[in-house]
Amino acid sequence: MAAGSAAAQPSWVDPPAKTAGEPAAKPREPAPSFSAEPKPDRRGAERAPVSARTTRNADRIAADAAARAAARRAAQAEERRIEERRAALAEERRAARRAERLSARPPRRAPEPVAEPDGRMEDWAVASQDLTRAYFATFSEPNGVVLGATPRFYGDRVVFHGRAMSLSALLAEKRRFLARWPERRYRARPDSIRTACNAGIATCQVESTVDFVAANPGRGVRSEGTVAVRMALSFAGGRPVIVSESSRVLSRDRMASHD
Repeated sequence: MAAGSAAAQPSWVDPPAKTAGEPAAKPREPAPSFSAEPKPDRRGAERAPVSARTTRNADRIAADAAARAAARRAAQAEERRIEERRAALAEERRAARRAERLSARPPRRAPEPVAEPDGRMEDWAVASQDLTRAYFATFSEPNGVVLGATPRFYGDRVVFHGRAMSLSALLAEKRRFLARWPERRYRARPDSIRTACNAGIATCQVESTVDFVAANPGRGVRSEGTVAVRMALSFAGGRPVIVSESSRVLSRDRMASHD
């Protein structure tokens, strides 16, 4: 039993002695020691390059965004400059059209100064109307009276029916008319006498409508009707004198002449 127990549970410490012819046993490798230096963490080494790439990508994205924003601002600024230029050109065209319209218009005349009332105008108008009535009343007198009074009604030079003539030539013209119509009656209609005086040239224009009857008993002829008479009276010499005379027949009835 003792021998059997010793065989079942060997209790030696030293290995059995090597017998002759038995190969020597290989020395055992030392067991790995867990106190050795730790191996490097590959995951950390792998994460480092990834983080750098991410940073570079982010920088590139930010730079691209900044470039796009700058491009947008530049484009917007250019659009504003174009709009401002268009507006300036449009205003220049409108100004040119306004200048053309203004140049095409006749220049505005400066308002004429309003002349202060001249007290002589009223006096001249009254004197002109009185002379006109006196003239026709005198011209209705006999021939001798008319020829004697005519020089005081006219100036030294007269425009008679568009012809300029001296006073002596006018008297010859009147003498021929009086011989043709020795009997006359002239009457200016009171409400027809109108005057317009000009202080600058000291002249009044007088217009009137005159009813007349003229006859020549020797020839057996008679004429009557209405004439419009226009005369210009000058006050340059102090008293009014006729310097222009013309007339226009408005209506006339005339008997046939025996000549």
